[in-house]
Amino acid sequence: MALFGRKRTESQKRIDMERLIVERFAAQGASGELVHDPDDPLNTHLRTSTGVWGFGNLMLKLLQQPEKAWRATIDAHVTTMLRPTQSPDLTTPAGRRLLRARIMPAAAEPLSWDYALPFAGDLVEILCIDLPDKVMTVGDEMLVGSDVSELRAIGRLNLQAEGIDEYTEVAKDIMLAEGQSLFVASQVLNPEYVSARIRPGTAGFVVAMPNRHTLLHHVVRGAESVATISRLAGYVWSIDRDTRPGAFLSPHTFYISPEGAQQITHVDADGEMTIRAEGPFLDAINR
Repeated sequence: MALFGRKRTESQKRIDMERLIVERFAAQGASGELVHDPDDPLNTHLRTSTGVWGFGNLMLKLLQQPEKAWRATIDAHVTTMLRPTQSPDLTTPAGRRLLRARIMPAAAEPLSWDYALPFAGDLVEILCIDLPDKVMTVGDEMLVGSDVSELRAIGRLNLQAEGIDEYTEVAKDIMLAEGQSLFVASQVLNPEYVSARIRPGTAGFVVAMPNRHTLLHHVVRGAESVATISRLAGYVWSIDRDTRPGAFLSPHTFYISPEGAQQITHVDADGEMTIRAEGPFLDAINR
């Protein structure tokens, strides 16, 4: 006999969600292998012969709903994901308008990303197609015969079409951008956004991208920035991965300058986060 409807844990709910999602995919002819991310319990994927399907946003949505609504939500989501979509022609203006540059963990999805450009740490820059009802990841096969550098530049500038819902100063000299768009964190790749919103000085800036809907940044002002950067890095490191919106990107903090991006937080032997001042970042805080 149940003890007065004992509340189930989130872990137990996730198990049931995964089962229902896999069943729905199988019912629509897309059976495959469930792939779990050991670092992110919501970053689960189903690898099938026709593609790789992530569950992150869907599972977050389900956790906010009563369980009796799950089946209808899952059915609608899977139907949308499996709806046949013709890949746009990236040689045409219409196809290129759909391109978006995006920052992703290198191992986020088991796709072929030989064209991916390293960002810093374990993050890479890839390309996506932003469709009205879903986002397609661009694989190597879609870029055969194309100038990848040209398409990457287009994808970066096209991020201007993605909205920022909130832009606030969450602490002294630490700005936060948030939004429903899947590309908020990736705005750090958009030169127009960097110029207009971040307005970095000669010493560059520090960013954190805990998830795809969130971008935090601080413009470096020499040694006086050390305390602020420590505060920003500590906050991002402490975020509970199970409660953040959207797929987890990175718990780390990065320094960006004209020389490129550099991961400045690292994990020590005790599993604690430390800030490592070296290279261009050391030069910036010593100004």
